Amino acid sequence: MGGHVASQVVSYEVEGGTEVRFEIEPTDEWHQVGSEQIVGKIREAVAPAVEGARAVLEQV
Repeated sequence: MGGHVASQVVSYEVEGGTEVRFEIEPTDEWHQVGSEQIVGKIREAVAPAVEGARAVLEQV
């Protein structure tokens, strides 16, 4: 039978200072990330839109 997996509580904060918590059972693919990693992914995802906006603003 499978071994016991230790659960872990993860949390994040939403508007108004409300903290949301979840109890999870981490898998081999799960790993802790910090806000710096998330911000980097967001910057990467929106880069094309930001460049497009810059091009439009240059025409104004």
